[in-house]
Amino acid sequence: MFTKRREVVDEEGWTHVIDRMQRAPKTQNKTPVSSPSHTGDFEVNSIPYINRNLEEVKRDFFYWQKQWDESSACFELREKILSRNEICKIKNVVVLGIGSLLSARREARRCSATQLAAVKTILRVIDDETVPVIVQDPQYVKMDQEFLSHLGWTVVENPKAFEMISINSLVFAVHCYRSLYCTIANGCRPAILIGTKLENFEKLEFSQKPSAELNVLKSMIEGFFDETDFPQMRNDFSDTKIFCRKAPQ
Repeated sequence: MFTKRREVVDEEGWTHVIDRMQRAPKTQNKTPVSSPSHTGDFEVNSIPYINRNLEEVKRDFFYWQKQWDESSACFELREKILSRNEICKIKNVVVLGIGSLLSARREARRCSATQLAAVKTILRVIDDETVPVIVQDPQYVKMDQEFLSHLGWTVVENPKAFEMISINSLVFAVHCYRSLYCTIANGCRPAILIGTKLENFEKLEFSQKPSAELNVLKSMIEGFFDETDFPQMRNDFSDTKIFCRKAPQ
């Protein structure tokens, strides 16, 4: 499974998804990169980023979006989403852990942009301009927020996005960690969840008795959702499923 981040727990007990182990303070301290081992222009909390203005971020995103829009995966995603009755009931879209479009790693930028393009595909299927999009990721820097605001989306800080999930939400959380999905499971479960397949987390269990987190996750996925494969493009959506709420019995 391709994963571009790791999880840490901050001083308040919230889990954040980041590139490497570190504390995640609310304020971002921007420092120049001086080490030759880094390829970025500056660091925030020891994570390297590149400098881009808004027009450059838009240009880079539209490049990757064009590749996605012309792919068979995009067409297949449209068909899968259109086939679900739940889509007409979606009242908001919550996007978690999609990553920064200014990461110093080109592969991470490409993956984040492609996932973002997939969200826009889903929004076109919903075909309702009034549906709000809430985005949350501790990796965001100011230019990420500016670009996402340019799209008309709302960027929030943890844990605000989780609080905005309802039974009429579509949650897009690709390549995130188990604890993030458990937070969703312990809250209001959405109509549609796009995220990592359960089998990946089962492989991480080293004891015969499943952990409490795994049991919470299994009870949500196996008892609450039907699932189907998310269309693949490179490794940008590897091990990803579309989980849709089961019809009432």
